[in-house]
Amino acid sequence: MDYVWLAAGSLLLFAGLAFLWNFHDRKGKPGIAVRVAVIAAAGCLCAVILKLTGLKPEWTAMEYLFGGALLVNGCAFLWRLIREGKTGITGNVFRLICAVCVSCAVYSALTYGQTIINSDTATSILLPQSQIRNGSPFPASWNYANGDVWTICIGTFTFPFTALLRDQALARVLGSALCVLVTVAGIAYLSKKVFRNESWTIAVSLFLLFLGASEVRSQILYESGYTTPMLLIAFGPALFYQWTAFRKKRYAVIFCVYTFLLAMSGIRFTAEQTVPLACGYLAVLLLQSGGEKLTSPDRNFKNVLADLAILVVPAALGLAGYKWVCSWHNMNDTVNNAMVFAGSLEGCWENFIAYLLNYVRCFGYSPSYSFMSIYGIQNLVSISICALTCVIVPILQGRRIRQESKGTQMFYIFGVVHNAIMMVMIVFCGLTYVRYTMTTLFVWMIISARYIWAWWIEPGKLTGKGLAALFAVAALVECIVLVPASAGWNKTVADRKEFNQTLADQGLSKGYASYWNAYSNEVYSDLQIEFGAVDVGSSGVTPFKWLVDDRAYEPVGGSSFLMLGTQENEIIRNNMDAVFGKCEDHFILNGFHIYLFSHDICADFETGLQDGAVRPIEMMAFGDAFLSDGVWEIGYDSSVAGPYTAIGAGEYRVTFRGSSLENCEVDIASDEKPEAVSFEVEDRNEEWISVRVKVAEDLEDIGFMADNRAEEPAWLFGIDVEPVE
Repeated sequence: MDYVWLAAGSLLLFAGLAFLWNFHDRKGKPGIAVRVAVIAAAGCLCAVILKLTGLKPEWTAMEYLFGGALLVNGCAFLWRLIREGKTGITGNVFRLICAVCVSCAVYSALTYGQTIINSDTATSILLPQSQIRNGSPFPASWNYANGDVWTICIGTFTFPFTALLRDQALARVLGSALCVLVTVAGIAYLSKKVFRNESWTIAVSLFLLFLGASEVRSQILYESGYTTPMLLIAFGPALFYQWTAFRKKRYAVIFCVYTFLLAMSGIRFTAEQTVPLACGYLAVLLLQSGGEKLTSPDRNFKNVLADLAILVVPAALGLAGYKWVCSWHNMNDTVNNAMVFAGSLEGCWENFIAYLLNYVRCFGYSPSYSFMSIYGIQNLVSISICALTCVIVPILQGRRIRQESKGTQMFYIFGVVHNAIMMVMIVFCGLTYVRYTMTTLFVWMIISARYIWAWWIEPGKLTGKGLAALFAVAALVECIVLVPASAGWNKTVADRKEFNQTLADQGLSKGYASYWNAYSNEVYSDLQIEFGAVDVGSSGVTPFKWLVDDRAYEPVGGSSFLMLGTQENEIIRNNMDAVFGKCEDHFILNGFHIYLFSHDICADFETGLQDGAVRPIEMMAFGDAFLSDGVWEIGYDSSVAGPYTAIGAGEYRVTFRGSSLENCEVDIASDEKPEAVSFEVEDRNEEWISVRVKVAEDLEDIGFMADNRAEEPAWLFGIDVEPVE
């Protein structure tokens, strides 16, 4: 990577680190703009000097960035110690730890993050590309997942990079790095504006480094799917508090826009933010009143109504917008967003135990390591940090809540209500995946960091100094675990890019693969190859429209290819020619079977009833029936049926097309809801059978059967399904 990228990356990293060192005060010394400029320039200079020394020629630009970050923060720490003497040493230790944590996190995101891009991670590249192509923030052709519409998300941060850069893997991790730095700024905003202290240095370190479970760390540093929720947890309450405390219109406007956009993501986000904020606000009014008559301006009845309106109205409008977007998109609703109650009390108890275990799992605990190994020591750190931040300190804070400021009280109650809502969802609705526990940890981290700073560090107690020393050791352990994972990252990325470049060099630009192999390779190909995810079955291939634009399944002129893993190849290889026709070439590359075709094979996919037709390849045989050249030959007392797919309520005219059909019987049914389907044969001859069908409710498994009762064979060419107006 050349010096231009080195300098650009330095600016991104060091501009974020500039927030960590308080180089100004209220007496007119340099402000934040000067601070950012000075540290960014120093960071660039250090990185370039390291490059020029040539001491580590094998280093990439990312390693030079990391080295420069450590040098700059070490120098800044020493400068603070010289300037302040023995005063404020404990606070500076936490600043240094925070700076090192941010440096390690950003370095890991920019390096190791490029090696583990998967198809979920690729969404934040593919969605912005679809938005750019369609000129809309909600492209009609985009297929969402789990009923969520993403407004404030990682895609917001990757958008400029994927639009401007050719290297899409780099664009993806730059978005993650930027998201991390903005989230750090959001936590700092909450700490400075609401708590009025530097406790964010502890919260940031806990957030970035101490949640060591691989899934959790990936969600924070690499996929960044749960980095923005931390930003929202910090920024939303801080903004609302600013409005209630100072009554400045700009806070109201910004908060209304923020709440509207958040609510447009779905009702889950409203439940996690708006409801807890309202509870926190009302509870603080009661705490502040102490049973006395409400007389101060912020307790005025009109102000209370205005505050609640600012909470509720934008949220209601946002939810209406969410419903509107859902009405013209495929949302792929699943059990994860269905909010179905657990089937028994025993199930609820099991969910509760899983909820508690997820706490230590999120901190990286794993029972499979030796006690004396570095990972065994990390387990001890995980258990200790979890107990301190999620149990001990929150209880201590609750006991002292009446002694705290209004802002601290509001955030504490907001956090408790938020975590209670999440616990109810996990215990009673079975959302026991580790990721659903993560936002509760974020809340406890912020609450615990504020308490530790306010009650142990600021008073200069020995407890704070001892905690700083232990925290430094724990952070060192976490860094030792995190940073080495980046070893050899550039070779891994180069190998993945080379794989896709090999395909592109053969003139291939359209391919299909299983979900986890499709969109990750599209990113590694720098969008030279457009992939569509498919489900592979023995009788054919079905589009898997999940986190993808419909364009991936639109036929284009020219060749295409099918990329299959070993197991997938075993499933379909015997029917490959029958489904797609003869392939032009077949070879194995990096363990994948690559089949090349002279046409776009998406025209041969099973599509259920989306195209108003059932093709023979979408049906299965019962008895003496076989498929040849896309036509079913049905022997005596045998049948074919399918596609067992979704159909909406209504009336339809179904036409079976073929030859020698005069002695065939037909059946149309749903196994799940047989009473919902009725039909009547309207007309028939040897070439077609016309049937009028009534479907009483939406179904997921409609099947059409043709049964030959004659000794002579019958042939089925296909089935047309047309709605009756």
